[in-house]
Amino acid sequence: MGIKKQLSAELREDLISFYRQGNPLYEGYCRMGSPPLLYRVFSKIPDFRVGDTVIIEVDRGAFLAFMAAAPVPFRGEGVDLEKALSDKGAGVILRVASDEDRVRDKQASEQTQQAFGVAKERARKRGLPMKIVKAECSLDRQKVIFHYTSTSRVDFRELVRDLADTLRARVEMRQVGVRDACKMLGGIGVCGMEVCCCRFLATFWPVNIAKLEGSFLQDRSSTGPCGRLLCCLSYEDAEGECVCEASST
Repeated sequence: MGIKKQLSAELREDLISFYRQGNPLYEGYCRMGSPPLLYRVFSKIPDFRVGDTVIIEVDRGAFLAFMAAAPVPFRGEGVDLEKALSDKGAGVILRVASDEDRVRDKQASEQTQQAFGVAKERARKRGLPMKIVKAECSLDRQKVIFHYTSTSRVDFRELVRDLADTLRARVEMRQVGVRDACKMLGGIGVCGMEVCCCRFLATFWPVNIAKLEGSFLQDRSSTGPCGRLLCCLSYEDAEGECVCEASST
């Protein structure tokens, strides 16, 4: 499914070094994009409240986001922090968003809409076996990232050159799996609520198939809109009792 992307090595090493020197580090959650996805974010200061508009850096660059959960002290060890910062759903709070940042975010959103339409049209004309799921434009509008799904290898080099010339920005193509595509597009689960991956999961949790009975796995209601096993199956033990507080969030 492509190379796993992470925060820049420089940013990760700075936070890890800062924390190992005995300085307090804080973690919270932000929502970003449309649909607004959840990101686990870290900060050297705790001075953020729910609803604050902030600038965060993730593996794809800097974006405007909203605080969904106020920062609390990070209680793990240095190795735990390394692992957390390596997750693709991790980010770092850079600062509180300014009025200028909000203007730049609006401009980036407009460019994103244009880029998405152009990419879908150009990919279709070239007959490429891919589905453009989502486009993202970094806050500085210097980079546009396209997320796509495909069941086969795609040679998109000509498409990337075409899009870069048209959009006057660096273009990156990222292949995603069906679960990530569902998270990006949003949807309603069999429970009638918004799918968990959009509502409160920053990263996907593994489903322990061994604890589930074979007959249950054959039931179509055990799969989500993505066609994979429901994420909420991981919230239950062998007797069907909920073992995760997040499932009731």
